[in-house]
Amino acid sequence: MASRSNKMSLWRIVLWCALLAAMLAASFFISKPNLSERNGSVLVRETLSREEMDAANYTKYEEQAEAQIARIKAEVAKLKNHPWAGEYSGGMGGYLAISPNQGLVVISGPCIRVYGTRKSVRQNEKGWLEASPEKEKQFGYRAFNSPLVPVKWGGRRYLIPEEDLQRFTTDINLGDEPRNASNARSGMYYLAVGDEHKLVSALPDLPAEYLKKIRSVAVNANVQDVKLLKSHQHDYSCGREYRVTLDKGSSDGLSEGDTLRLLNSESGFDRIDLMEVRNQSSTAEVYVEASNCKDTSKSPNKSWKYTTGAYVAP
Repeated sequence: MASRSNKMSLWRIVLWCALLAAMLAASFFISKPNLSERNGSVLVRETLSREEMDAANYTKYEEQAEAQIARIKAEVAKLKNHPWAGEYSGGMGGYLAISPNQGLVVISGPCIRVYGTRKSVRQNEKGWLEASPEKEKQFGYRAFNSPLVPVKWGGRRYLIPEEDLQRFTTDINLGDEPRNASNARSGMYYLAVGDEHKLVSALPDLPAEYLKKIRSVAVNANVQDVKLLKSHQHDYSCGREYRVTLDKGSSDGLSEGDTLRLLNSESGFDRIDLMEVRNQSSTAEVYVEASNCKDTSKSPNKSWKYTTGAYVAP
């Protein structure tokens, strides 16, 4: 059974696609091509519209990126058991191709394909991968702000940006990793294509400071206090921000930045990040939405329970 977080990931993909589609539709209907009247009622376009120029540039950039992917795949085919070169899926439906001499291509997903390319990749002193610092192209997006860390886990190969390593350990504790084949593409982290069918063993070869964040015993915490911070009345809903205080703290193994999941609710916004941790308590902020500001059925209360989760190796 897919976890609640995986279900929410799929819903976030659907909502994100709908938002992008609406933005594109608005751009189409609001923009006006440069037209002039010729021969009575006949309208003839004098110049290309901004949208047509963008489309032509995008097509050119897409062709360049796809050609680079072909070169990467050709190089990878000649390599045997390379520790990180190859094709990866992840990044919420995205795709990544990388090789030592042909660079890096990232394609965002899943609803609108946006390409990011880098001509070269080098390994730093830690063995992490750093892409060439190129200026942004019109239809590209930055590949990554931080180095890509090759992570081996049993028969699997991951590529994880350094800035996402702590979140990766959180998702291990909460059961979202190692992911299975059914949600391989919708995962947050780049996993080598085909590796979703491979087994993991023991723990991933993460740097020591992150490896120690993988828990063998879960910490479960009760909400002991709730404070309303803000209410936002929208046209069709009401959003509320709360501060919740939990009855577990540093003496129980919690620290600032830890992520916990709500145990006893079907609310989609079920994760909190600890903002302040004291010896025997900790606080976080919770955002909920209801149909109106009089409806408090989804608001946090003292019956709510959170957990860090824990990983049980197969």
